[in-house]
Amino acid sequence: VNEIIERNSFIKIIARNIENQVNLENPDKIIRFDILGNFTGISFLKKEDILKIPNKYNPD
Repeated sequence: VNEIIERNSFIKIIARNIENQVNLENPDKIIRFDILGNFTGISFLKKEDILKIPNKYNPD
């Protein structure tokens, strides 16, 4: 059975299992979860690993 998990609740659950201090505004490392149905992918990334493509909604 799939269950809807609220984003902030999910972040708090994950963060309490990480021993280091968590900084959501300026992280040294990023743990990315991609959830699709019953499948979950987990990536451990550095800021420079993230590719941002500017568009009309996100011009940065």
